Amino acid sequence: MRILRGKLRNITVILPTLQTILHDRFGVNSSALNWFKSYHSGRTQSLHVGKQSSATSQLKRGVPQGSIVGPVEFISYTEDLVNLVSPSNILCHLFADDTQLLTSMNLSTISSSRSNIETCISNIHQWCASRGLQLNPDKTELIWFGSTANLDKLKLTDNSITVGSVTINPSESVRDLGVQFDCQLSMRSHVSKISSICFYRLCRLR
Repeated sequence: MRILRGKLRNITVILPTLQTILHDRFGVNSSALNWFKSYHSGRTQSLHVGKQSSATSQLKRGVPQGSIVGPVEFISYTEDLVNLVSPSNILCHLFADDTQLLTSMNLSTISSSRSNIETCISNIHQWCASRGLQLNPDKTELIWFGSTANLDKLKLTDNSITVGSVTINPSESVRDLGVQFDCQLSMRSHVSKISSICFYRLCRLR
């Protein structure tokens, strides 16, 4: 089994598209939808350095950073990504701007499974372009889970994934919501990390 994890960057949420999604997908209408439209309109920004300030410019894209409603709006904006991935028989897990794809296979089907997940990633790229988003290859990680014997056999084949024009090589371990997963799911990396942090804190207390 493998997990491909990537982040969305250049988060320039297209506000008219967001309002359409809120209405069509989540049934937000009437005064509630008008509230969102009012919340999105009339926003400006300027840059302040010392006593100098830039000219004020109007914001036509993006949700307000640091607001309570901002994360809800972004999740609503990207939630239908799951429907795009599902036809590929690949599991999709979303957490804010973090997207994870998971699939399982036998060693004999590695080639076809790689092709399937790369096609899925290509569809995600097109979806991102239509939403003003971009998949960040620099923060995309790939890991294969399996037994020691199967992982050794896997090294004899091409086990990388192409994201756009970037080739992602598999990692020995990845961090997911604070937990360090290694390719054998032994949790050694996570235990070692926690032990190191605890040792540092104990030394500080001493």
